[in-house]
Amino acid sequence: MKPMTELPNTTTNTDCKVCKMTGHNANISCTMNQDVSTNVYVQESNVNTPTPAPTPAPAPKHRKNVDFNICELVDAILISVHAKLLPCNVIINTAENIREVCQGWLDSQNVPSCICLNAFTDLSKYMSDLTSKSLCVSKRVSTFNELITSSISACGFKFTDIVCIYVSGKKNAHEKIYTLNSSLDIKQQKGDIYIEYTSGEIVGWSCKQSSHATKSNYSVQKILGPVISSELKRIKTEFLVSNGFPTFSKEQRDDVNQLFYPKNKNNPYWDAVRHAITHNKSNVIDELVKGLTCYTVPYTLYEFDGSTFNCLNTTNNTTAESSSSSTVTFEECAEYYNMKNGKERSAAKLFYQLCVSDKKYRVEIRWKGNIHATSPQFQIHDDHCAIDDDDVSTINSQAYIEI
Repeated sequence: MKPMTELPNTTTNTDCKVCKMTGHNANISCTMNQDVSTNVYVQESNVNTPTPAPTPAPAPKHRKNVDFNICELVDAILISVHAKLLPCNVIINTAENIREVCQGWLDSQNVPSCICLNAFTDLSKYMSDLTSKSLCVSKRVSTFNELITSSISACGFKFTDIVCIYVSGKKNAHEKIYTLNSSLDIKQQKGDIYIEYTSGEIVGWSCKQSSHATKSNYSVQKILGPVISSELKRIKTEFLVSNGFPTFSKEQRDDVNQLFYPKNKNNPYWDAVRHAITHNKSNVIDELVKGLTCYTVPYTLYEFDGSTFNCLNTTNNTTAESSSSSTVTFEECAEYYNMKNGKERSAAKLFYQLCVSDKKYRVEIRWKGNIHATSPQFQIHDDHCAIDDDDVSTINSQAYIEI
């Protein structure tokens, strides 16, 4: 059969005398099969051309969920062991010991009554978080056991006469804890677990995954009040529009962030924030210190960060009324704008230093979420935990950040 020389209504192509396919090698034999019923010609080739593998789409970025940080359950288990609330054969020295205990509870569908979760389903979620934090948990267990006879005892924490340990996390579901905190601002409800004694006393326990974890985290605009907040929103919107960013776009996120870098000295929004802080400093200090030291919390509140243990509102009783006195200062700090190598940070932040008596804290005014829609936040860290921006991703993967 004589091969067909040209498809109807097509332009002759000299690349292949058989099928007229542009760029097709003429040495490859082709046949043309005609589907008579449809009058459509179909090309076939005796060469199998592999289909190129599709380029995998980049994995979407997700903010790590911190609702079920394993450190909360670890601390509850450790307290239970040292309070002799669990069977005497339960020994906790490593993360693997924690996993074995939790797996036993999961298999039996029963958590001991001395440890009260918001819901039984929380157990598997805590165990999931344990999977990626074995080294961190083992270190935490070891440090906790070492501090039993020193810091923990010295701070007045009692392991005797404990009735129950409530693991409330960030979404408390225990009516008794709701009642306990009913008169407190959300910023002062810092406990992740709560310990109840036979006397009826309940104490709080804040679980920080590491010393790098954020001490407190508050909206700048909320603290400054609705009138100033409204003005700041207006200035921010005008600044973004004037620079060509009227609406939020993920593709433009980096460019928008750079507008708020220290190198951009012409930033009317940051200037307005500085001005508002300066003229409302007393109120800002009051709110930051109240949340940081918890001096108005009516029950004892402890904090364990995996390295140190202290009592927040007892340790700071001497500063309970000091937020309006000269013992507390809050000023922008030039040294925090530079990394350890002396180079200026590439970070959309303002940096302040908060000094409460002889204790220093680094306060970062930074964004969480897209800049168009959110207020920056005061994030408070221990002064000695200042880090370079290159270390941030590592720290954040290891340290619990309070929301």
